Amino acid sequence: MLPVCLLCILLAQTRDQPPSDWYHQAALTSLQDAQRDSATSLTCKIIVTDAHWKRRGRMSPVTVEFGSRNPIDIPFSVFFWLDLVPLDGRETDNFWAPFNLDGKPILPATPKVKWKSGASRIQIRVAPDDLLWAPTKSSVWPSLRFSRAINPGRYRLLLHVEMIGHKPLESNEIEIIVSE
Repeated sequence: MLPVCLLCILLAQTRDQPPSDWYHQAALTSLQDAQRDSATSLTCKIIVTDAHWKRRGRMSPVTVEFGSRNPIDIPFSVFFWLDLVPLDGRETDNFWAPFNLDGKPILPATPKVKWKSGASRIQIRVAPDDLLWAPTKSSVWPSLRFSRAINPGRYRLLLHVEMIGHKPLESNEIEIIVSE
């Protein structure tokens, strides 16, 4: 009977005290709040000088601008999203191509991007024909060159940014014409 009474006394003494890990949890919550604030300040925009892309040959690069009030210390993924514009309201093909902040393709083993710069704006140029593309309905990592993945047609291009624990961020849309 004594062990049960001792347990009751211990519980009664610690009932109003926060758990021992409370201080660590408060610090973690504060860090998550700071990360959320920096992530919500992130903006992105794409600029295309030539919206007519030929499947064969060099395309003009897409300028990608990121802006933020704060450095971003959260891993995030960046990729182009290309939607075929439907002619008759039917479901269409969509494609994606991930890339790094240096404008190079991301391979499956490449870590996600972190922007630790104190700069308020970063501008990079990305050549779509240098990236690896895949249909969004595919379960494989992008591995096709633009000329093999994308058929001629009218498309909407946008930049998509995903951050762990945050809503995805999308850029402005630009209409692109792809021809042979």
